[in-house]
Amino acid sequence: MSHRRTFYIILAIVIILGGHYLGLWRPIERLATRALSYPLTAGYSWGRDFFSFFGRFQNNADLKKENQDLKERTAVLDGEIISLKEALRQKGITDEQLEFLKQEKLKAVLARVITRGVENNPNQLIIDKGARDGIKNGLVILGRGGVVVGRVTRVEDTSAQILLLTDTSVEMGAADVDGGLLGVVKGNKDLSLRLNYVLKEKKITKGDIIITSGEKDLIPAGLLIGEIDQVFEDEREIFKSARLTQPVDVANTDIVSVILF
Repeated sequence: MSHRRTFYIILAIVIILGGHYLGLWRPIERLATRALSYPLTAGYSWGRDFFSFFGRFQNNADLKKENQDLKERTAVLDGEIISLKEALRQKGITDEQLEFLKQEKLKAVLARVITRGVENNPNQLIIDKGARDGIKNGLVILGRGGVVVGRVTRVEDTSAQILLLTDTSVEMGAADVDGGLLGVVKGNKDLSLRLNYVLKEKKITKGDIIITSGEKDLIPAGLLIGEIDQVFEDEREIFKSARLTQPVDVANTDIVSVILF
């Protein structure tokens, strides 16, 4: 039985192959080709679209990851640029103050403001230099351009507390550019500066430069305080006063010079 089945199979193969080579099955082959062409074409198109979609999806995922990586790198670079700009800005301020101190032949210690608004007082700052650096209570503090911005009020080994000149508890003797004693500069409640106790016969006008008089210990004479912005005079009062402005942003001072006097 098995031999007969093998014989029939071989015979069928011979007939099929022979018919193919002799062209006997050509009409049937054409019909079969036409019948199979649509599903084969559709299958190929579907497979192509599927892999194309999958490729686009993968490409989009890769692009999103690259975009996120670029954003993170950009953020890091932006941070480095900001840090570099800040370092250059602080170096410029430091160089400026060192040059001023050299020209004026003043002995001083440069310090950085590390905390501001201590004890809820916007005029109270902490600097990173203290008693180990020769700092003591009462020393005067200069900001950019050698402008007086405050005084030392408390000293620790490696830090010190300062009060800005705009604080109502800070006072400083004032003079005009010729060295003539005028009065006392004191902070006002609105964080401005007032020149008080000016004798009526003293002539002061808007734009006059006010400097330290140096009549008190630890404050050299001739340091810039500010300039007169407005004069207040009342016929009923013995003295007149004036409001001063300073050429620096005292509230945002971050590098100062402590004058060792």
